[in-house]
Amino acid sequence: METKKIRKTSWLRHIFFESKLGWLFVFMVVSYLAMGFMSYALKGNFKYFSGSTLQSMVGQIPEIGILAIGCMLPMITGGIDLSMIGKANLSGIVAAAFMKALISDTTPEGTQVLISIVA
Repeated sequence: METKKIRKTSWLRHIFFESKLGWLFVFMVVSYLAMGFMSYALKGNFKYFSGSTLQSMVGQIPEIGILAIGCMLPMITGGIDLSMIGKANLSGIVAAAFMKALISDTTPEGTQVLISIVA
């Protein structure tokens, strides 16, 4: 009876070469770098690579994920209803217009926060 040796592979090798997740990660990093260099070409600075830009992107990921889950559920159940994306976009536009109309430079900071929460 022959015994087969089971070769253990590292998790990094598994992600990059045995699944498609590694290539997705590579695509994400290359896209980020390309956007940064395009920003430099257009504006002449590397502010795209700053910590505030990354913090802004990380802050937007949960909202996008919630919208993606909201779109996924109707698709899984059999009904394709993507109108919720339009409703989410419309609510964001209305909230921004509401805040722009009510908040000025002379509005106190506490009132600005209250208007932002209500919007």
